[in-house]
Amino acid sequence: MCPILESAPARPRSRAACGCCVGLDIGAGAIKVAVVTRSERSDQVGAAAVVATPAGAVSDGIVSDPQAVGQAIRGALRDTAPPGTGTHAVISGSKTLLRWIDVPPLPHDELRQSARVQAERYLSYPVEEAVVDIVPTAPAEGSGASKALLVAAPARAVASHAEAADAAGLDPLSVDLHAFAVVRALTSGPPRPNGLWRTHPMGYLSIGATASDFYIARNWQLQFARSIAWGGATNSPGPSPRPSACPSPKPSR
Repeated sequence: MCPILESAPARPRSRAACGCCVGLDIGAGAIKVAVVTRSERSDQVGAAAVVATPAGAVSDGIVSDPQAVGQAIRGALRDTAPPGTGTHAVISGSKTLLRWIDVPPLPHDELRQSARVQAERYLSYPVEEAVVDIVPTAPAEGSGASKALLVAAPARAVASHAEAADAAGLDPLSVDLHAFAVVRALTSGPPRPNGLWRTHPMGYLSIGATASDFYIARNWQLQFARSIAWGGATNSPGPSPRPSACPSPKPSR
């Protein structure tokens, strides 16, 4: 359902044999970690913690001080995850992109190659500075065309999250968009017997320290995402909308 943005390569490290992985959410105000034990039957959260983010170390999804954040992550994990444990991180911010686009019936590899051209229309920064991915869906009935989710994030944001995990002694495996992680976590599990809410739009609000995110999903699939320049630590009385995930395209040249 969701694209995975490949993380920057870290230095080689022996992979931990603990049968677990770490979920990592680095925010401007807090760092959230969860240690998940994996088995053939199910995944279980063995430990979780929230610690304060070092002051000024994170801004708009970019970790500017990976070493300080890495130390904070290590302190949050304590002895629950040995060095080398695989880590999956999430990112968000005003420069992330999520947009539905029309795509021709092409192999996924070819769609990914053309995704950068599509992303250039919507990004507010050079596409050369972005990590871009695309998720095709089933073709429309009676038509060869289909819809696909175009996603992008600043390459620096992706790399800095991997660097912070590496500084914590962990093995960064992937970086995903926060929107996909939230919707996947809240819609996981077996389908409800009556399926009442599956076909109805569902809204999800994630309130951060300096920014918040609003998502809409339908049929367990993300449809819309928007970043708001307001959070729990903001002194302003209310939110001010700020487009992020679905900006208007640039005018054609």
